[in-house]
Amino acid sequence: MGVSPEEIPKQLGIHRATIYRWLNGIKLKGINQFIRDYKQAKKGRRQPRKTNPVIKARIYQIRKEKHNCCGEKIKYFLKAEHNQVVSVSTIYRILNEKYQLSSK
Repeated sequence: MGVSPEEIPKQLGIHRATIYRWLNGIKLKGINQFIRDYKQAKKGRRQPRKTNPVIKARIYQIRKEKHNCCGEKIKYFLKAEHNQVVSVSTIYRILNEKYQLSSK
């Protein structure tokens, strides 16, 4: 290489531990695989859909059947009838997508 691992962080402005981590990765995987993995890691992970559409449909159904009941009651009915646990804040977030809610 010609440049010591102690000189590289000074030129790049990063911590020297990062350079040693990179060098170990290159030794293990090879430069091409290391660069592919590095670029993939920078993309980040995909966020999964937070709430299942089936649960959303059940929340809407319970609200309709129980004459516009509150989130606490919807939570109770989800647990009792379907054995599913959903937080009250999530229930209200889902209801806000379809209905215009206001506090009493």
